[in-house]
Amino acid sequence: MTSSTLPAQGALAIWNEIDPAHEAEYHRWYWEQHLPERLSVPGFLQACRYRVVGAGPSFFTWYLVRDVEVLRSAPYLERLANPTEWTRQVMPWFRDMTRCACRITVDVGRGIGGAVATIRLSGTADAESDLRARLAREGLQQSRASEQGGAVTRIQLWETDRDITVQRTAEHGLRGGPDRLVERIIVLHSSSPELAHACATKLRAGVFGGGETPGLDGPFVYTLMHCLSAQ
Repeated sequence: MTSSTLPAQGALAIWNEIDPAHEAEYHRWYWEQHLPERLSVPGFLQACRYRVVGAGPSFFTWYLVRDVEVLRSAPYLERLANPTEWTRQVMPWFRDMTRCACRITVDVGRGIGGAVATIRLSGTADAESDLRARLAREGLQQSRASEQGGAVTRIQLWETDRDITVQRTAEHGLRGGPDRLVERIIVLHSSSPELAHACATKLRAGVFGGGETPGLDGPFVYTLMHCLSAQ
């Protein structure tokens, strides 16, 4: 892993829809309570929320953590076991949720951009070490090629820890259906949705070739709504 401006080795990735009748309350809950609450857990470093541009799950949220073990630490599990009243109200409004506790295994570039593109992989068709090498190579080439224009600020690979992800908690039981997961996630940070889509499409072709790859979806492109860091 290359050096990073944030000392994060783990991430919690969430995609979801929301009951349209409650969307305004959902956003208010996230910003006023849920993000600050999560960032008060030791080991949580930063949280960002995004809205989709074009096709894909409507909302994408990620939390950077010191390492993936934070996501089964006693302080975090205590929060999941004791949801606030507001959380108990909001969680049943979630729809089609994908939630993954991940290790960051490739990290090329720095910072974040105003938009991200995600490419998600299910199944284990690719050997992890081979995928990491290909992504690191392609990511470094794209990052260097766009240094002046800032088209690509950062490219990462997040790999799901299934045991940590599938822990059953009281909060999990509140949501409007079972969570899904994917095995690996490529996250490309860029300065605009248009550049994010173009660069992620090129990255996908460079890493996986021009043909269809089973279990691969995206790129889905998102624009930043807000970002918050731990104090």
